[in-house]
Amino acid sequence: MPPYFSWIEDHILAASAQPFHHPHMQYLRSHGIHLIVNIDTDILPNSSLFKHVCFSIAELCYPTFEQIIDFINLVLAARDHDEPVLIQSIRGQGTLAIFIACYLAVRWTCSAEVTINSLIKMRPASFDNDIQKANVKHFVTYWDKCHSQLNI
Repeated sequence: MPPYFSWIEDHILAASAQPFHHPHMQYLRSHGIHLIVNIDTDILPNSSLFKHVCFSIAELCYPTFEQIIDFINLVLAARDHDEPVLIQSIRGQGTLAIFIACYLAVRWTCSAEVTINSLIKMRPASFDNDIQKANVKHFVTYWDKCHSQLNI
């Protein structure tokens, strides 16, 4: 099992630190994971075994709304095809938490607070600081505002 691996949504979305040993890759494949979303620019060993999407985020920066929306759409599309997705990073859990919490807020149609608290229960060290939580809240407010205008 890759380091810090956990299912966020059973057989839909998983998170981990960067898998780097052959047994990690075998574990992912045995659980149906063929797509890895990478927050870093490093190429994974055995990367030819997986489809690979990279979101490049500068050090000490946070994902853009466009990157978060692209991630949400990617996971929802994979979900529609019963293809589990792994999001991974070696930079710490904070950036992963932003992507995951925003996805959960959209998927569950709920508040940022609910997804933040749920994610902390699943992965206790998810957020490194309150700024990351504020990013989730800001995105969810933006998302809700955009979608409430569409429903008028």
